[in-house]
Amino acid sequence: MLQSIWEKLKSWSAWLADYEIFPLSLGVALATFTERWAIWGLELIAALWLMRWLGRGYLTVHLPVTWPVCLLLLMIPVTFWATTNRALTFVAISRLLAGLALIYGLANWTKNSSQIMLLALGLVWIGLGLALVAPVSVGWFANIKSFVIPSHVYTLFPTLTEDTIHPNMLAGALAMLLPFPLALLVFDLSKNSPPVVGLVPGIIARVLDKPWFRRLSCGLATLLILIMLVLTKSRGGWIAAGVILFLILAYRWRYFLWMIPIGLACIGLLAWRSYLPVLLDKVSSSGVISGWQGRLEIWGRALYMIQDFPFTGIGANTFNQIVDTFYPFFTSGLSGKVGHAHNLLLQVAVDLGIPGLIAFLALLIITGFSGLSSLRFYRQTNNHVLESLALAGIASLVGMVVHGMLDATTWIIGRGAFVPFFVMGILMTLQGQLE
Repeated sequence: MLQSIWEKLKSWSAWLADYEIFPLSLGVALATFTERWAIWGLELIAALWLMRWLGRGYLTVHLPVTWPVCLLLLMIPVTFWATTNRALTFVAISRLLAGLALIYGLANWTKNSSQIMLLALGLVWIGLGLALVAPVSVGWFANIKSFVIPSHVYTLFPTLTEDTIHPNMLAGALAMLLPFPLALLVFDLSKNSPPVVGLVPGIIARVLDKPWFRRLSCGLATLLILIMLVLTKSRGGWIAAGVILFLILAYRWRYFLWMIPIGLACIGLLAWRSYLPVLLDKVSSSGVISGWQGRLEIWGRALYMIQDFPFTGIGANTFNQIVDTFYPFFTSGLSGKVGHAHNLLLQVAVDLGIPGLIAFLALLIITGFSGLSSLRFYRQTNNHVLESLALAGIASLVGMVVHGMLDATTWIIGRGAFVPFFVMGILMTLQGQLE
């Protein structure tokens, strides 16, 4: 009797592991987007690990990012010990745990190129959906002057949500999502891309496998993401999107490489005409930050925190409280309004200390090299679909780093925190197909 129950439990667990991506998505969403239900999301994610162990006989496949992930996990009790506000820190740590689980969940669920294609299309539709809801859910910088966008454009967008999305946070997420529809579009692989039939209900699969539907989805996603990026007035987002566009277009059509000497010549001309300081002020201005000096002051406060708390950090997601209490700003208007270090690497070190920064850099570097290895392999084997997805993943991480020079919204302090981990998970799955 007990043996029969045990066998049925193992069989049911194995079946659930085969469809892990769907409950995993729910768990990540709860842990990332909500505070009240975050604990339920984490418990669902933990239950999926148990089901995987029962059904398949192992907790996870081996991934090359294991040691940096373990170091990040070790920093979690440390940051709870160091924090002055456990509620805020729990929000950030929930996102970190959900993100790390997402990497492993994708790697364990994905067994073939059709599943990788479904994940890539998922990122395309996430980007498209985010761009569609942005006009009515973002707290736009309507009062900040821009030579690109007339102010009256923002009057066309009614705000329908009380808890609005910050434009810089939207820009960071959209910039990382941009490479996937763009790469699939410029390589025009819709006719040769793997089908998703059998992974989703039949009617949905038949629509998703239509080449015209995939081209339409990628085209709309690319266009709307670029439009929303422009409307955010996020300089970091603009620069990241420009770098991403260059990387993908130059890889596809090599004559775009001529943009490198042209760009260097333009920078040289600006330096010769002494316009670089003015350009830096324009690029650095965002929201309450009036220019380059304001950004330098924020970075300086972050460095003071790292010097004072090098091994523990100040406690994840408490930058605003700590900086106003112990490291007050001299610049008028910054106090009480700066929620993070406005630099990705500084923010990681502020939150989790130098050990956390080392772990994050290792995670980033390992996934980046895995992406390059996959890109080279799929190019040599003429698997252009997976080659384009590897390129998109690499471009996405590069965009995160570029955007992270001026902002930190892709880290666990923002609701878009799942996007970098999703991209890393796809790169890990692409690497896993080589073995």
